[in-house]
Amino acid sequence: MTFADIVAYIIGKIINPSIFVLVGIAVVVFLWGMFRFILSSAQAKKPDRKLILWSLLTLFVLFSIWGILRLACNTFIAAGLCSSQSFSGSPYNNYEVPDPRTGGFVGGI
Repeated sequence: MTFADIVAYIIGKIINPSIFVLVGIAVVVFLWGMFRFILSSAQAKKPDRKLILWSLLTLFVLFSIWGILRLACNTFIAAGLCSSQSFSGSPYNNYEVPDPRTGGFVGGI
């Protein structure tokens, strides 16, 4: 096992799923802040604004980290090695679609 395989494994199996979980939590916090902001009075809106701002900032940082890691991994290691395997079980990965040029089928989208 090479160093590139180890880094690809860590990014693909540990960091990517962790980022998706953290993004999910940040979205829930953002929606909770929006809900509280809509239902609160005019004087009580300041803490809710901070909650919304911090959740948006967290989402920006998480997506930035994910994009930078993806770019670095695809550039320096190998395209596709660093992708999260937990999301590759999509039913569309092995779906065969008709090829309009030949009339046959093409595997994968």
